[in-house]
Amino acid sequence: MSTQPSLDHVILLLPHSTLVQLPPTLTKPFTLTPGGRHADNNTQNTLLVFESGFYIELIAFIPPEEESRREHWWGRKEGGFVDWAVTSGSAEDVRRVVSGDGLRESEDGGEVGMPVSYERPRSGGRRRMDGLDVRWEVTFPGPGIERGSVPFWCHDVTPRELRVPSDESAVRHTCGAVGVAEVRIVARGQDLESCVKAYEVILDVKREGSAEGKVWRFRIRQPRVESTEAMIVLREPKDAFEERLLERQSVAIAEVVLTVDEDGNGELPFIEERIGEHGFRISFARNGSFS
Repeated sequence: MSTQPSLDHVILLLPHSTLVQLPPTLTKPFTLTPGGRHADNNTQNTLLVFESGFYIELIAFIPPEEESRREHWWGRKEGGFVDWAVTSGSAEDVRRVVSGDGLRESEDGGEVGMPVSYERPRSGGRRRMDGLDVRWEVTFPGPGIERGSVPFWCHDVTPRELRVPSDESAVRHTCGAVGVAEVRIVARGQDLESCVKAYEVILDVKREGSAEGKVWRFRIRQPRVESTEAMIVLREPKDAFEERLLERQSVAIAEVVLTVDEDGNGELPFIEERIGEHGFRISFARNGSFS
């Protein structure tokens, strides 16, 4: 398998009370796949799985939240889309992908020399609602790198189908979504420039410019071999919602655009939920119509 990664999933952090009783904006358009409790007993999840193999992970800290958040890599995040993951054939691909642009291994096992570093892989897992144990390895960005500004890597130890079900009952949604069209990420100034350089290396692709100003696009496949490409869109914030996202972080996932595999010119849904001062956005584009 190529070392070039594919877009695995995005993390949507919710209050625990919201996760256990999701709003109609999520229950009506989507099929919910039960997840389970993670091995660290700090978080639990529910999945929105799509035909392309990509999924949105709805995750929450288990009460008492102050304890489960303590020392957790997303513990300081307030909610909304907080992180994103790529995958490939092997955890060794992390080293191979980044080493091509002059990164070297540091004494603590991370890599240095570019605007991104990665730690050594660590084991992760959860027990599904049906009692099956799912195991994987995750490779996180190195110390000092804001979570969500660059992707982490997720590699399966048990079969991928245990972590990401692919049966019809899981991937068919009322809204018609079959995969992801775009993940839109916002930043400013030097943070934006650093992300441009880092994404080229991590995603192993060349950036595409845009006539819209400071907008860069990075093509990346979705996990299933037969799936189409998605876009990581990196740009400056465009409205008050996106400006608010950057009040407490330098880089933020502003919106996920899902692909709807249907014909017609009817109006597509748009989801915007508030979580505290921020929130999340999910929009839709017909297959092949996104820019």
